[in-house]
Parts: sequence; structure tokens; C-alpha cells
Amino acid sequence: MEEISASGERTVVSYAIRYLVPESSNNTTTVQPTVIINQHRNTAIVVATSGKKLLVIKLGKGKLTVTPLTIEKIKIQGYVTSDYSPKLAAQSYLQHGAGVSERARKYLEKIACGEFSDSLVFT
Repeated sequence: MEEISASGERTVVSYAIRYLVPESSNNTTTVQPTVIINQHRNTAIVVATSGKKLLVIKLGKGKLTVTPLTIEKIKIQGYVTSDYSPKLAAQSYLQHGAGVSERARKYLEKIACGEFSDSLVFT
């Protein structure tokens, strides 16, 4: 899920998109959930794709929502992949004090219930 550049910088790349689990709703495809983190220790979970954008749930002060972001915007915001368990992150996000939108809750509950493995399996 990461790519190391010639200068040694880690960046998020689109390998997760190759591991798609079909979900037929509004042109959205669920992917293997991935926790990402930036230099400010802000975390987010990549939960699906919609067209050329990744659907991301960012942990923040307000209500948690699903935000569509391009891979370029994720890179600009300094996010890299984390080895933290998506299942544990989702369980934590569901307890967020400011609440969780219905759409975000749907994705987080699927992840928290273990419908996905904690790591990618390359075959």
C-alpha cells in the first residue's frame, strides 16, 4: 500500500483499489479497508471507491462523515498507510463522541464486525 520514492518519502498509492469487493450501490465499490495517518497523527480509514475517488472517514472533532478524496488530495494532505488494524480503528470510530453519520456508520459497522481481514493477502 505504500511506495517509497527515490528520496525515501512514503506515499499512499492505489494498490488497495485492486482488491475490490463488489457492492452495487451508486457506482460505489467497497475496498479492503485501510487505515491512513498523516504527519500530524490525524487518522482516517479508506472504506470504498466511487469513480476515481476514494471514500474516506476522517477522525476529527465533528461528526464523522464519508468524504470522497482523490489519491492526489490524500497525498497532498500527507497521508500514508498505517499498519493499525482497520477493525480496531472502526470500533473506536463508532464510539466517537460527536457522533457518526448514517453512511459512515454503515461502513464502520461492516469493518468492525470483521467482514474484512486485517491485512491484504497478495496472491
